[in-house]
Amino acid sequence: MAAKDLHVKSICCRIRKKTLKIACNDGSCVICTASVTQIKIPKEMRLEFEKADFLEDLISAEPADQKDLCLRLWKAALKGYDAKWHEDYKKAKKKKKAELSKDDKAMIKKIEKNISLFERIFDYNTWFLNKANSPHYDAYVLAANLGRSSCTYCNRLYTSTMKTIAGKKVMRPTFDHWFPKYRYPMLGLSFYNLIPSCTICNSSIKGFKEFDTATHIHPYVDADVLERYRFSYDYLEDLKNFRVKIKSDVADTRIMKTYKDLKIDICFDAHHAELADLIRVREAYSQDYIRNMFNSYPGANLSFDEIYRLAFGISYEPKDFYKLPLSKFKNDIVSELLLLSFTTELKK
Repeated sequence: MAAKDLHVKSICCRIRKKTLKIACNDGSCVICTASVTQIKIPKEMRLEFEKADFLEDLISAEPADQKDLCLRLWKAALKGYDAKWHEDYKKAKKKKKAELSKDDKAMIKKIEKNISLFERIFDYNTWFLNKANSPHYDAYVLAANLGRSSCTYCNRLYTSTMKTIAGKKVMRPTFDHWFPKYRYPMLGLSFYNLIPSCTICNSSIKGFKEFDTATHIHPYVDADVLERYRFSYDYLEDLKNFRVKIKSDVADTRIMKTYKDLKIDICFDAHHAELADLIRVREAYSQDYIRNMFNSYPGANLSFDEIYRLAFGISYEPKDFYKLPLSKFKNDIVSELLLLSFTTELKK
């Protein structure tokens, strides 16, 4: 079963059992056969959960459709709910305790009470993270099924999922909530809202920044993202140092805002050593030498990508960039150093 299908089935089974006391018809389902603490939910929310495919839609919907589903649940939880309440809540939370008005306190209590309810229903922090290492579907299973070897956002750091032979957890990627949990707690377990990423991108940089499909790219939805920008560099003569930069169509505001908010150019400025190595390779070898190297193994039945990896230590195909950290960065720099037309010639 594909990663998404298993995720949606497992999460929906869990939520239905704990809120509606309904189990699926699969006798081997470890979610439905396990004991679970029941959660009492408002009548209006129960009616939403009982609608055909509502939960499946919530857990599997793409970002463009998730907000409407969230709005339905907020309205089911809070009578007279208005999306503006969240802005009022954010403003109130920034105030000092002595500055809070009676209305501020009431707003904070009302919103946080329901955030707590949603977090217990869509229990990311307890059940899904599974720190007790119980034998059930969890973040480790999703991470292993997704198989992201490097951070989805930056492609700088390894994010492999590993356990010991005995099954003890060793490491996995963190999961960034693309829409923040404080505003969309009901998306805490939604497939498109869980982005495997490194700790730096998830916690140190993105944090609580609010991303939106109108202003930012989504790594699962924007399939052409790798083609819409490229890495380049300048040499700063006065500083005797390099500066990594990102190039893109100036009209592509979503890509530029995304990478500005993720501080991608700043993060890659930490990789001057790798950049310098690529420049040294280019300075040491002429195009004729590199061409001969690519033509030296006619009987080895090696693909272009395999030879390219032997030569430069990276994948040539964008679909494989996630397998090795820095692949996008190095590929863009190599293409610039060799000239893109020459790289294309080598592949023929």
